[in-house]
Order: sequence, then C-alpha cells, then structure tokens
Amino acid sequence: MRGTAHFWLPTALCVFVDYFGQKAVPTILPYHLGDNGHSPSDASYIISAQYYGLSFGSLFLGLLVDRVGARRLLILTMTGDVVFFLITGFLTEPIGLLIVRALAGFCAPGVPGFALLVQTCPKDMFAKCVVKMMTFNALGAMSGMTASSLLYDTIGWLGNNMVPACMSAATLVFLVQHFKSNPSTIHASRPPRVTGLVSKQTIWSKPYAAYLSCYLLAGWVTNITAVSITFVLKEQYNIPVQTTGMIIVCTSLLPTGEMLFISVIPRLLRRYPHARVRTTVSVLLVLNLAGQAIGTRSLPFFIVAHTLGLFLGWGFVATISARIQAICTQYAPKRAGFLTAIGRLFMNIGQASSVAVLLPIGARIGWWAPYAASSAILLCVGVVTVPVLNSALPGEKGTGSSGS
Repeated sequence: MRGTAHFWLPTALCVFVDYFGQKAVPTILPYHLGDNGHSPSDASYIISAQYYGLSFGSLFLGLLVDRVGARRLLILTMTGDVVFFLITGFLTEPIGLLIVRALAGFCAPGVPGFALLVQTCPKDMFAKCVVKMMTFNALGAMSGMTASSLLYDTIGWLGNNMVPACMSAATLVFLVQHFKSNPSTIHASRPPRVTGLVSKQTIWSKPYAAYLSCYLLAGWVTNITAVSITFVLKEQYNIPVQTTGMIIVCTSLLPTGEMLFISVIPRLLRRYPHARVRTTVSVLLVLNLAGQAIGTRSLPFFIVAHTLGLFLGWGFVATISARIQAICTQYAPKRAGFLTAIGRLFMNIGQASSVAVLLPIGARIGWWAPYAASSAILLCVGVVTVPVLNSALPGEKGTGSSGS
C-alpha cells in the first residue's frame, strides 16, 4: 500500500466498523425494548454494561497485546465483533442483551489497533494518523446511530445488527490480506516479551496521570453527548424513531464532515502549539455542555449545541491521543499496548459511568441535568489536569505544546 495509509488504515477501518456496531444499538435500543413489552429505561443499564465491557476489555487486551502482538489481537477482536453483533440481532430480553453487549464491548478492537499505530507510525506522522483514526471513530459512531434509526422501521432489529456483523466480516478479510501484503507491519506485531507491569514511576508520573484523567473526562463528555440525544428526543419531545434518525443525520454532518474533509484538528495541531489547541478545545467544550443543558428546553437550540458538542468532544479526544506517543517513548517504549490500554480503560469507564449515573438522573430530574453536571465536572477536573498534560515531560525540550 502506497503512502502512509498502511500505518493508519487497519486501525481506522477497525474502529469505524466497531463503533458503527457499538453505537447502532444504543440509538434504537429504547424503541426495541418498548416494542417487546419492556421498559425503555432498561436501555441505560444495557448501554452501561457495554461500556464496562469496553473498560475491562481494554485492560485485558492491553496486557495481552504486548505479548501476543497487535496484529493477532486485531484479527481476534474483529472475529468477536462478527459473532456478538450477529447474536445481538436475535435477542429481545434485557438480561440477554446486557450480557451479549458487555461481551461485544470486551472484544472491541480499539486497544490493539491503537497499539499497532503507536508501534509502527513514525513520530512526525503520529498526530496526523491519530486524527485520521479518531475521524473514522467519530464517523463510524455517527453512521451507526444514523443508519440504525433511519432503517429501524424497514429492516428491524435483526437487520440493523446484521449490517455491522457483515461489515466486521469484510474488515476481517481485509485485515488478513493487508497484513500478508504489508510485511513491514508484521515486526510490530511480535514485540519482545516482557514481564511484570509498568513501573510505579510511570503510572504515578504527573503527565501520565493527567493523561488518564483527561481520557476519563473525554469518555464521560463524549458519550453523554452522543447517547443522551436519543433519550431527549424520545422522552422529552416524544419524537418517533425515523425523525430521530433525521435529526442525528443533521447533527452528525458538521463534526464528521469537517473532521473527515476539512481536517480541522490536524490543521490546528500543525499551525498552533498542541497545548494551546488542547486548552482552547477544553474551554469551549465546558461552555458547550452548559449550552446543551440550557438548550434542552428549546429543540432547535439544543440541536445546534449538540452538533457543536460532538465536534468539540472528538476534538478533545484527538488532542489527548496526540500526546500519548511522547509519554510512551519517555517512560516505556516497549509497553505501548499496556499504556494505551490504561488510557482506553479510563475512557471507557468514563463512558460507562456517564450512562449509568447521568441517564437515570436525567429521567428523574430533567434532561438538562446530565449536561450541566458534565460541564461542571469537566471544568473542575480539567483546571488541574489539562495544564499538567500540557507541561513538558522530564528530559523533554521546550513544553508539552510541541510534544505529540
């Protein structure tokens, strides 16, 4: 494969397909449960289980990827996507959905995919490759939400799960052929065997602790923004599923379109210091979440604020991810999989916790509450963690603004 695509394309395709399938279910799950005589509010626990599965899967796969290789784990996790997406299509009971969606989250290919990117991508291309991966991540999530809601009345629950299962199978075939035709990536899938975990110095270092905290915040705010819209539209405005799909189409066009075609974040990271971009995006995200809380009382205003929130949320994730290679290189270059996995673990815990805690609060108090709480949490924690993440690593010249 020519150019730089062989560095980022396997990871980008895997996260696109995985997030397509992971996000397709939460959008239509309340409607599916209601159609089968169950309470739509049970969806919050099923969605939460999916993200807790992601959390523990991230930790397990991160420990495993440095031993058996990112390439092999990518193939295994995509096989898991095929199986569990397919099984989901035949389930109607909440307990069965909870178990299978937790297993689907556990097998997500994000950690081995990102570890492969860290191991193989040259340092001067890493920020650009990370943003491309996050673009496919966001595009997959928005595509899954949009397609499932628009097609729910046409192809039903089974069809909406067959689509990501078939996409995962096609991606699996591509991965096998790609790794055969690009032997330059194979060496990264067989790193030297290591024993023990990362040293305490790594985990408790200020830059890495700040990285973990920011990933926790990123998971919290991006997921509450992406998931809550279905509940706001259904519970507060009683909007049918196809109209919900059309609204999600409109709200997803701006963030995914700009990230994919205009490449806002990589342009900013190339033109301005990373620290300045990261801080600016963080401040704007705090203001946006507050705006979404106010906007729940006005549907047009809420839709506009929600659209901008998606772009800012994924921009926040991209600017954090652009910092991980410097941290890995500084502390443990042979532990990229584990360090990446811990970051993903914190992000997934944030995603699961935001759904488990805030959606029930929104159902009882009002749908403004999840956004207001997220804005306050991001402001309080971000004031401490973002400046530390922006600071220079020990032995690094200049400031963290130039590290990526």
